[in-house]
Amino acid sequence: MVISARNVYNFYQEIQMNDILKTIHARRSVRRYTSQVPESKLIEMILESGASAPSANNNQSWHFTAVVDRSKIDSLDAVIRKGIAQSTNETIRKFADRKTSFFYDAPVLILVSCANDVPFNPQSADSACAIQNMMIASVSLGLGSCWVHAPVIAGAYDEFKQSINGLGVPKDHSVYGSVIVGYPVEAVTAGPPKKDGVWHIVK
Repeated sequence: MVISARNVYNFYQEIQMNDILKTIHARRSVRRYTSQVPESKLIEMILESGASAPSANNNQSWHFTAVVDRSKIDSLDAVIRKGIAQSTNETIRKFADRKTSFFYDAPVLILVSCANDVPFNPQSADSACAIQNMMIASVSLGLGSCWVHAPVIAGAYDEFKQSINGLGVPKDHSVYGSVIVGYPVEAVTAGPPKKDGVWHIVK
């Protein structure tokens, strides 16, 4: 089942916004996907959108690893679960007992990594900008997406490092975030109202 971008933000059609603003406001975190794998061209467009994000000093020290093999995604999910189970933080360890996949059975997983030796440590911010670009691009292409932080939590786990290197993540990189992509099971609708008072203008 293909969900069109128009369906994703139809609840904003009556608001006088340009398409970019409509797409930004329509973005929702999707956690239920069909098994249909988006065509390669769509995945490439999402990756290009990530690479178009700003980075500190224009270092562009990132790498985007798109995994579309179900067995490889499931294997990485199992490795992450083991890593989280070994955390010294009790709250984090509890996440290892969750019954659902950390990647919600999405057909596409994009790991966002950055080189470890970048001056001033801007990797987290650079990765966040790239992931936001990819999530907005996904909505514009009629796809759903969700930021998944689990790979970062398991990042220090040796088996996780070996697993991501086996997927092609550069050995001198660390994963700073990931995004899952796919066709939503159902049309995305408006979420809860946004909080008031989170911004103001000083004149």
